[in-house]
Amino acid sequence: MLDVGAHIGVFTRAALAAGAARVVAVEPEPSNAALWRQKCAGAGAAGRASLVEAAVVRHAAEAGSATLLLGVARSDGMDNTWRHALRGLSHYKAEEGARAVEVRSVPFFELLDETITF
Repeated sequence: MLDVGAHIGVFTRAALAAGAARVVAVEPEPSNAALWRQKCAGAGAAGRASLVEAAVVRHAAEAGSATLLLGVARSDGMDNTWRHALRGLSHYKAEEGARAVEVRSVPFFELLDETITF
């Protein structure tokens, strides 16, 4: 299975629990990626799940690197880790917390092998 925009690993864990043999997860936001690694550590150690820290774009010409703009904190002060986007591909303007990320195009089948069926 592919889990693009894997956030903190909820779908990855659900897919594995439902019988997926392996999940390749993709998540560009660093704190989400760290939580994914924590929550999916057992599956990762068993070779059933892997994480690619990258953003995904539609066209190969956009691949390489880009700036990830993070969503602004919520009004209650809680960090917003689920509303992020690449500069130029969103209405986000805030530069606080912006960081360079790897960008891969779709399809990025170099990550996959013939055992991926969905």
